[in-house]
Amino acid sequence: MSESRSARRKRARMTRTQIALTSTLIWVVCGGGAWGLWYYLRQAGNAAPDAQVVKAQLREQLGVGVELSTVFAMSTDKGLEWQKQQINKKFGLLGRLGVHWSRVCIGWDRIERERDKPSWDIADAVVSAAREHGVNLLWVIDGVPVWASDSGRTSGLPKDLADEKGRYPQFVMKLVERYKADVHHWEIGCEPDLDEVRDSQGALKYPQLLDRASAAIISTDPKAKVVLGSSSGRIVRQIKWTRDLVQQYRNTLAKLPFHVANFQLHGADLNVAAEGSRSAFEQYVQINKQQIDEAMRELQLADMPVWITEFNYAANRSAQLDAKYEGEDGQAQVVSKLFASLVVGHPERKVFWADLLDDLNAQDTLTGFVPISADGKIGEPRPAYQALQTLLAD
Repeated sequence: MSESRSARRKRARMTRTQIALTSTLIWVVCGGGAWGLWYYLRQAGNAAPDAQVVKAQLREQLGVGVELSTVFAMSTDKGLEWQKQQINKKFGLLGRLGVHWSRVCIGWDRIERERDKPSWDIADAVVSAAREHGVNLLWVIDGVPVWASDSGRTSGLPKDLADEKGRYPQFVMKLVERYKADVHHWEIGCEPDLDEVRDSQGALKYPQLLDRASAAIISTDPKAKVVLGSSSGRIVRQIKWTRDLVQQYRNTLAKLPFHVANFQLHGADLNVAAEGSRSAFEQYVQINKQQIDEAMRELQLADMPVWITEFNYAANRSAQLDAKYEGEDGQAQVVSKLFASLVVGHPERKVFWADLLDDLNAQDTLTGFVPISADGKIGEPRPAYQALQTLLAD
């Protein structure tokens, strides 16, 4: 991906309009940390668990994404050994947090920039670092090499997408075969609606892309799980994307080519009633959670796991839209009180904080737990890092 996801999201985001808040909170914040989660689990109908049981459960349900764009961007100047060190530092931070899951994106365009000359060094280093620090990976397969793209851009479609034995499924099979001992969950596209997923006649081609990838994955690793790529934008837009895909698949296939539905929830998408006003992020989070659950029931997919692969809230006041959660301490409170709330009542769900480190391409919105400088130097963790560590670490 030549352009960061945050930059593309910012470019694509439409003017916000007010959404009527028609539901009340389905749970009441009574405190952060382990005590707060104990309360929420009780509300979900569980017996009061031991604190270590709570932490063990959360370590399997809460994850943190690792952005690798800085590693790729500085590859020429810094060299492979520096890249490996950076990767290990990032996964070391995850290990100290106590998380057992991370989401990474290393696309086809990164691995095979030149036709028939794949470079697996960075991908190997990521898998090795994750294994060393006890982290499971959700791997996003995204991006098409320029040489294989129908548009000559990494956001295009594979030229031979119509061929079920084309270059794209061949790459996916090689990828899964190489890492199937360590990686078992594959997300097909990150916000693919921002990519060029329509043909010259305007027909949506993402379903065919997903079908090709899913068949390649399952044929190589029958126990693997395929995660649907979520659209960009607010939950209403994401639900429509999912509904349209499901209906299209049901008209053409005997079963859906994915095992996990996928949504995203960003603090920057919090709707405000009027210019300069602030809204309640707690209520926004819970209403979106409720809308997702209702949509899955309507689609008769209530038993399908739903993962939220990007959740975040900024650490800088200029990007925060709730006066209750301001500054770095406000971001930490969101971690303590709201992050874990998204898994309540859903033991199969995983929720990923979008980025461990800030995105260098979006310095006006600092959503990471750890700052990073333009030269790749990793700074001291923010309070949100300690807040999550309190929830997860032994």
